[in-house]
Amino acid sequence: MAFTITPTSAIESIAQSVIDNHSRQQAATLLADMYSKQLDYMETAMLAGDWDTAHIHSTKLMNITLLAKQHHIYRDMMVAVATAIPAKR
Repeated sequence: MAFTITPTSAIESIAQSVIDNHSRQQAATLLADMYSKQLDYMETAMLAGDWDTAHIHSTKLMNITLLAKQHHIYRDMMVAVATAIPAKR
């Protein structure tokens, strides 16, 4: 199952669908991808000075976080987010 995340996506329903239809580890990885994408959207909006849009994306970030915590996969999700960050050398 593939998802395309856009700035106007209904993140909460997509995240719940991911949790319902995937294993714990796969769901954590997919949620980490969603989390990173929303973080990128929020950062882009902040850099453009669009604070209303940045607020919308920060709310979506919190909703992903709350869903992950509710299903006890928050730590696995954050590990996947951290491992996706390129290492500095």
